[in-house]
Amino acid sequence: MEKSKQDTSKDKEKHLNAILAELQEAKKHMGELNIVEEKITTEVKRQFKDLKHMGMKECEKLRNEAKQLYREMNNINKEGPSL
Repeated sequence: MEKSKQDTSKDKEKHLNAILAELQEAKKHMGELNIVEEKITTEVKRQFKDLKHMGMKECEKLRNEAKQLYREMNNINKEGPSL
């Protein structure tokens, strides 16, 4: 009977060690996933900033074109219709 308790205790220890090894492996993978997540987040933020900058430049270009068309329209109105 004493031998059986010892065997059971060793089996439990082996089982707990196996669980511990799995937890350590999972922790390692979580660390890797956190690094990947941080890289993705940084890249998305950078791309968003680039797109925002491009959008602002495009808006400025369109605004300048609108100003120019408005000036041309005012000049036409001042000069009167050309026949």
